[in-house]
Amino acid sequence: MSSISVLRIPNVKSRLQEQSHGRSACRPVSLLAFLQAENRRLQNMVAQLERDTTALREALQNN
Repeated sequence: MSSISVLRIPNVKSRLQEQSHGRSACRPVSLLAFLQAENRRLQNMVAQLERDTTALREALQNN
């Protein structure tokens, strides 16, 4: 994996529509599951960006 990642921002509205294609009674559960998955994805992005930042700072210090 490269030291610098490219952020890909998904279309949240379309993802919500994809997740809520079931019965309306299931929508709150689907929305909760979607938000939990999105939270994990964002946490992973933050962790990757922190690793990238650390690598860049170390590279700058060594020069």
